[in-house]
Amino acid sequence: MSLRPHRALIVDNEAAIGQLTIAALASHGFDCDVANDGKEAQAKLGSATYDVVIVDWKIPGQLGQSLTLELLERPDRPHVIVYTDQIEPKVAQELITRGADGVLSKPFDYDVLATRAQQLIEGRKPQTPPSGKAPVPPTAPTAAVSSDATADRVNPAQFQQKLGEVSHVLPISAAALDVYEMTKNLEWDLSQIAAAVQRDASLTTEVLRMANSAYFNPPGRPIVNLDEAVMRIGQKRVGELALSINALSCVTPGKLPWMDLELIWNRSMAAGIALELLVDQGGHEQLADGLFVSAIMHPLGRIVLGMLFPKQYATMIVECGRSGDALLDAEKRMFPATHTDVMAQLLSDWRLATEVFIPLKFSLDEYSNLSRLLEPMRTKAELVKVAIFLGRLAVGRWENWDLVRLPPPAVLERLHIDDVAELVQQTRHDVSLLAEFHPGGKPIKKKSHAAIERHPVAYCNFSHHGPDLVKEFLPALGLEPQTYEFSDLRLFEEPLVANCHRVDVSHFVAHRTNNVSIIVAETAKTEQFAQYAPVVGLPISFSRMREKMLACVAQTAST
Repeated sequence: MSLRPHRALIVDNEAAIGQLTIAALASHGFDCDVANDGKEAQAKLGSATYDVVIVDWKIPGQLGQSLTLELLERPDRPHVIVYTDQIEPKVAQELITRGADGVLSKPFDYDVLATRAQQLIEGRKPQTPPSGKAPVPPTAPTAAVSSDATADRVNPAQFQQKLGEVSHVLPISAAALDVYEMTKNLEWDLSQIAAAVQRDASLTTEVLRMANSAYFNPPGRPIVNLDEAVMRIGQKRVGELALSINALSCVTPGKLPWMDLELIWNRSMAAGIALELLVDQGGHEQLADGLFVSAIMHPLGRIVLGMLFPKQYATMIVECGRSGDALLDAEKRMFPATHTDVMAQLLSDWRLATEVFIPLKFSLDEYSNLSRLLEPMRTKAELVKVAIFLGRLAVGRWENWDLVRLPPPAVLERLHIDDVAELVQQTRHDVSLLAEFHPGGKPIKKKSHAAIERHPVAYCNFSHHGPDLVKEFLPALGLEPQTYEFSDLRLFEEPLVANCHRVDVSHFVAHRTNNVSIIVAETAKTEQFAQYAPVVGLPISFSRMREKMLACVAQTAST
């Protein structure tokens, strides 16, 4: 296998589609370039070597078609994958006959596209048939399944078939969609928006109840007029919130007994609130359009999957409880797409603008993959991803199967976020004002949670820069950190938690003390730090992190 990364050229004049394709390919180890038209693509092909070229067949002016046909004539061509929103079967067959490695119709699964590209490069060389002979048609890309698939894995065809049932399990009313569309611009006044809300009795009730929450109505004077309710929530926000509360109001605990719907709702609202605070603190107002929807709708994709595949989730929840794995890892093994992909597809089906839900699709990606996105999509995706995490910090309650992944300090610095503690505290306060409101009218039966036993621990952050997210996270584990500086490390006997996340091991060694109970670092550096103390490598499931940290702290305290 080549030591260099695979290289791909995406030829598409739609920036949103190009970004999604880049993200999928980047997650499979590709370095990507983008060309907006055939002329630019020819220039890039003349100055660089690509393993695969992915072309939109219907670039205006037939440039995609001419480029594709020209590439297929090259004696030493790269792999060629074509996609389009509409293509005649005869044309598709002709492309396959000429040697195209895949023909996809929009919408398609971007991960399947990336997997296909990877398999083409690692599995075989480009085929150049003898003159006059047609090549053997390649395997259809939609049939591509990763080699680690198990017998229990849901296949793509079954998955897509089930998604067709979404309108039955998670109905969004036409009124909610209309309200959202009306609030995207200033062409409609409050009365017209209120009239649209009033078309749906359930939505009317929810909007009035939310407007009367302590968050939107601090004075506490009852609001009974729908115009005033829309004004209180805000003309723009009422449309975005209408989608979320309309969707969640139809979900009952009986449908998803394993899911804490109260927690889901709180996290949804906390992510939205944190997103707005991030935008204000970092000065990202020009990029804010649509980000709120991505943040608050983030949890709904898992609800959809849970309702469509109840047996699979029953199995996964039991397995996660036994193994300590994160549910996200189990979902990746079970389904051909993530729950954020599902939610993004639903938002697309509901005819929301592509720019609104693309950041949501990236919210489960590694931060290193987000760094490969073009601006402004990179910043938008990072804002949504960070907002979701900070929202969870603010809510403070975690499921055992949650994956704990901290934003790198460099990302927070790039977003101009320097006061995480204040942001989390403000989000926590604002969410508490919405505590009595939840979709569906009747109070959600709160699940009983055992009181968390608090353990005081000495704590030292070995990083010199950036907000301290580890310190903010420790209370969720039952640890109360007492912060010490390097110079104080030998002045106490308590168990010490050392924050070495994104810290070089040499810096830790220069300042370390012998009574370190446990080190928090990245998984990639676990072996380097393990010679000095037990290590929790991030990302990790919440249950594994809690179990290991509490055990090490208790052991150190007893010696």
